[in-house]
Amino acid sequence: IVSGDPKRLYDFAYQYQTQQQLLGGFKPGSFDLFLSPPFVAYLYAPFAPLTYLLSAIIWTILTIALLFASFRMLWPLVPRVHQFGYWFILAVVLSSWPVMEVIFSGQDSALSLFLLVAGLRLLLNRHNGMAGLVLGLGLFKPQLFFLIPVLFLCQKRWRALTTFCALALGLAAF
Repeated sequence: IVSGDPKRLYDFAYQYQTQQQLLGGFKPGSFDLFLSPPFVAYLYAPFAPLTYLLSAIIWTILTIALLFASFRMLWPLVPRVHQFGYWFILAVVLSSWPVMEVIFSGQDSALSLFLLVAGLRLLLNRHNGMAGLVLGLGLFKPQLFFLIPVLFLCQKRWRALTTFCALALGLAAF
């Protein structure tokens, strides 16, 4: 994407060659395929011109911010745990293995969580159209978000379904 040749996005030989050049042969034979939908490459493109260390630091800070924001949005929805205190529960959550894995391995799961929680809050506040858009952005991980339209259909949330599907079609066309 950054080089201006998006047709090579799924050229696996080119991916392998590029990874080996970037890693300097550090992990010969290892290969991490890019299999995400094409629009996801644009999410990561701003990090490409940066050094690996700087992009890793920025991504880690962004991940932690998304985790904090997700926790903050979820807190009012779980009143039964309020008895243990906000900071205690936050400490437990942040010290859990899945959260540590997300932070230290550079996964994009914090973004998925944020979109799911934000979409849930919007649905609960009856902002169905905006919820459809926010949850539609989750299609960068289609395996996590592909059943959302079924939920909208079952709940007869037509505006959410419409905006989700419109965004999905827009992303596919993009």
